[in-house]
Amino acid sequence: MTQRDDDYVEPVLPDSGPAEAGKNIDPATEANLAFDERIERTDELIAAADVWLDEIETIEDEEMAGRAESFISQLSDHGKLIEAGRKAEKKVHDDRGKEVQERYRPQFAFLTMAIDKLKAKIQPWLKRKEREQEERAAESRRQAQEEQRKANEAARAAAEKETVAGAVAAEEAQNKAEKARMESDRVSRETAGVRGDYSKRKRSIRRNWSADIVDLKKAVAHYYRREEIGEVLLKLARQDAVASKGKSIPGFKVYQKESL
Repeated sequence: MTQRDDDYVEPVLPDSGPAEAGKNIDPATEANLAFDERIERTDELIAAADVWLDEIETIEDEEMAGRAESFISQLSDHGKLIEAGRKAEKKVHDDRGKEVQERYRPQFAFLTMAIDKLKAKIQPWLKRKEREQEERAAESRRQAQEEQRKANEAARAAAEKETVAGAVAAEEAQNKAEKARMESDRVSRETAGVRGDYSKRKRSIRRNWSADIVDLKKAVAHYYRREEIGEVLLKLARQDAVASKGKSIPGFKVYQKESL
């Protein structure tokens, strides 16, 4: 084990004698321990915990309870120092991260604002393009329907007269109707948008479904079977149970939980 100063104290064991108040490594000493030494100290304490758990089935006297409490304090204090070390080491990176964020933040703010304002400029044009596209698609569908109507008439005429000319005319009409249908499908699949010389893709108006609450009671009634709703309500109820010191909450069992 790495040599430590005189403040170092061995972990409290079940047979280590009367518990001493504050028995632990002096905080100032442990705060200066290197990471590997902290890990070594953790291993010591965990090994001692294994002894407690293996040798002591129940605590039946004041002296043993005192030693157990003293050891719990050792574990807890060491855990707090481990956490303090983690926070201190992480803070260096967090502070650096904040510096980077602040250095880049104004640039992103300016660019985002410029993009949003230009999008607002181009959106009316895109909506106009959408209307034109819808009109072309509607006209294409009308033409396809008309060509199919003509093909149906030619087929009926050919069936009535049973001539070569009628059969050829019916076939040509059906081919023309099929081409019109394919063209209609193509036009209907087109998306209105705009693409500049610098653009990597065509920009168009994107639409996504969303929802807002207009009737809270109906919304809760609709989703009350969902697990997420229960989790939200349970979180609120537990906060209220603590704040109200045990007052009843409709729909919940309010009780005290014990801990050391």
